[in-house]
Amino acid sequence: MAVTTNGVLTTSVSSSQQQQLLQQPIPHSQPLMMNESIIPIAEAVAAVKPLIQTKSNSNTNNNNNNNNINVINNYNVMQRNHQSRNHNYNRNNMNSNTNNNNKDADNIVIGFLAEYSQMRVTLGGLPLAVEDINKDPTLLPGKRLTFKAYDIGHKTSDYRVQPIRIMTQMKNDNIAAFIGPDESCTTEALLAAAWNIPMISFKCADSTVSSKDTFHTFARTLAPASKVSKSVISLLSAFHWQKFAIVVSSKPVWGGGVATAIQELAESENFTITHFREISDYVPIDNTLIKMQKIIDETYTTTR
Repeated sequence: MAVTTNGVLTTSVSSSQQQQLLQQPIPHSQPLMMNESIIPIAEAVAAVKPLIQTKSNSNTNNNNNNNNINVINNYNVMQRNHQSRNHNYNRNNMNSNTNNNNKDADNIVIGFLAEYSQMRVTLGGLPLAVEDINKDPTLLPGKRLTFKAYDIGHKTSDYRVQPIRIMTQMKNDNIAAFIGPDESCTTEALLAAAWNIPMISFKCADSTVSSKDTFHTFARTLAPASKVSKSVISLLSAFHWQKFAIVVSSKPVWGGGVATAIQELAESENFTITHFREISDYVPIDNTLIKMQKIIDETYTTTR
């Protein structure tokens, strides 16, 4: 059984405690509320810290049942992959190391969702960030941060289904918070809100999730598409560039929202979009550069 107290997470109780709780009135539950749509990393950690700590306490009672969870050290593997330029990460299991010297400490497990082929830099920084947090005793006193990272895939046919499947698995593994996903996040943020679990996205620009009435557990470190478009148009105005071209990924989930917002705002401000070109993907980089050069050659004389 689980009880939500003051709207902050759940606590596991024994059978005898269940009977006692059944005799008590159930306290009013309030959802977790992330007050800012765009927040710095430090503020994001501070915002979800009480929730994560509370959930880690509830997970302590379940440690004996979770000994079969496969937590492996992938840090050295990532270093070797980087040195050999082999970026074929394990698609379903890149987890942080559980230090034997800290096995008595409470573990706080966060789930990382990303499309691996697009997020090589972020994947490399993840274990380093977790290591830095664990080295600072003032951030999570008495706790140890660990992570589970999963590849949500890059196929447009999978990007709606695969993250939900992985998030469900993470929830069953008592994940305290979600980091990601990197591009599409509307469905994922809605699911996180339904579960009352914090989600911090580092790349999603979808304006829909700015609504705190619905997506009350969502926060991000990247501006939504609507604000990105305002920045672009303001820059063009400052240089008196009334005509410009747009080059965007052909996959709508990766950049389509920002491109549409720029296009709509530009038209409303009487700007002229001379070209609208699509490019397939960012990798492999050599092939992408050739395609990009071709687009530039075909459009630069009439762009402005």
